[in-house]
Amino acid sequence: MISCEESLPPYQDPTDALTGSVRGRYTYTATENNVKIDIIIVNTFDETFEAEGILEGRATITLQRDQSVVKTVDITPSLWANGDYNPATRVLHMDPGDTLRLMYTWFFDDDSGEDVRDRFLYVKQPSCTLRSISLEEAFFLRANVKVYDKAPEVAAPQALFSICHVDVWIPPQVCLSLDVEEPRSYCP
Repeated sequence: MISCEESLPPYQDPTDALTGSVRGRYTYTATENNVKIDIIIVNTFDETFEAEGILEGRATITLQRDQSVVKTVDITPSLWANGDYNPATRVLHMDPGDTLRLMYTWFFDDDSGEDVRDRFLYVKQPSCTLRSISLEEAFFLRANVKVYDKAPEVAAPQALFSICHVDVWIPPQVCLSLDVEEPRSYCP
């Protein structure tokens, strides 16, 4: 009879199993004129995680040219947008490669309640003088999220997000539509 006297090392939770990123999307439609901030968490580990999803942390939106202008966002489970998360039980299931997306809608206010758009410089659009478009503005986006109790906090690398804000919605029958997905196509 052969026996093994060696013991296995104690199990340690993985330290870099979840990675994060943050990005901004400008939304300009007949009903919306805001920025969506997406916080993306990916399970890069080769095992499935399933436990209570803490989903807490903080994100910041900082005007690049004046870094005293900041919007701080408390991350909570209410920002859940998609992923295998059950808000009733708070259980978050993440298979290898799965993605969790949290989303915050920003209406251009800063921490003091001021409208950040008041700092933008607008010019009339030559092809449609009914609307004005701001010169390009850039923002630093940062986010830190505690996903699971036993996992380290996920720090998304800083991202740079740029927009040219459009002051009013003009229907496409009156003025040509703008492709806000591609800021360089409509910025002054």
